[in-house]
Amino acid sequence: MPKMIVKDADGKDIEVEVNLDATNPDVKRLIDEAVAASTKGLTSNRDEILTEKKGLQEKLDALGKQWDGLDPEVVKNLVNRMNTDEETKLIAEGKIDEVVEKRVLAMKTDLEARLAAATESLTTLEGKNVSLSDKVKNLVIDGMVRQAGSELKILPTAYDDAIHRAKRHFQLDDNDHPVARDDAGTLLFGKDGKSPLSPNEWLEGMKETAPHWFPAPSGGGAGGGSGGSTGGGFTISREDARNPQTYQVTKEAAAKAGQTMQIVD
Repeated sequence: MPKMIVKDADGKDIEVEVNLDATNPDVKRLIDEAVAASTKGLTSNRDEILTEKKGLQEKLDALGKQWDGLDPEVVKNLVNRMNTDEETKLIAEGKIDEVVEKRVLAMKTDLEARLAAATESLTTLEGKNVSLSDKVKNLVIDGMVRQAGSELKILPTAYDDAIHRAKRHFQLDDNDHPVARDDAGTLLFGKDGKSPLSPNEWLEGMKETAPHWFPAPSGGGAGGGSGGSTGGGFTISREDARNPQTYQVTKEAAAKAGQTMQIVD
C-alpha cells in the first residue's frame, strides 16, 4: 500500500499509508475535485470562445443577407471611390449645398461652351449666306444686263460698265427677282408709273447718261454718242470718271467710234 508524509497535530511529519483504490468514494471525489480545479480555466476559455464564435457567425450571416448578390470587387471599388471621389466625400460630410453649387457651375460652364460653339457656327453660316446671296445677286444682275443689252444691242465693250452700274440700283427681292431703287432706297417705277422699273427700261434710259454704250446711229455724224452740246463727243460724268473701269470703257468706246470723250459735271 502506498505511503505518504503528512503533518500531525503538533506539526511533525509522519508517514501514513494511503488507500488509492479508485473505487474508494473519497479517493474518487478527491480526483474529481483536482481535475475540476485544474481544468476550470480551460473550460471557461472554451465557453467564451464558443460564445464569441457564435456571435461572429450571427453577424456574418446578417451581413451575408444584407449584401446578398453583390460582387465583393464592386463593393471594394465603391469603397475606394468613396475615399477618393470629392463629390462623394462632400455628400458623406453633409455638404450638400457645396455639391449642388459645383454641379450648377459645371452645367453652366458646359452650356456656355455649347452656346459659344453654336454662336460661332451661326456666325459662320451667316457669313456663308451673305457670300452666297452676293453670288446669286451678281449672277442674276449679270444675266439680266446681258439679256437686256442683247435686246438693245449695246456695244460688247459696255457690258462690264453696265453690270457695274446696275449693281448700284438693282437689288433682289425675297424671290430673287431684280428690283431697282435709287440711292435713297426708294423703289423706282417704269414708264407706266405702276410697275417696277425693268432691266430693259433702265438700260434704255441709260442712252442719255451713257450714250457710249450704244452704237452710233448710221450716218449720224455727231448725233450718236454725243451728249448734246459736246459737239459729237462721248460724255461721262465726273463721278463716273472716278471709276477706272467706267472711264476706260468710255474711252475705248469713244476711240472706237472715232470721237472724243468729255467729262462733264
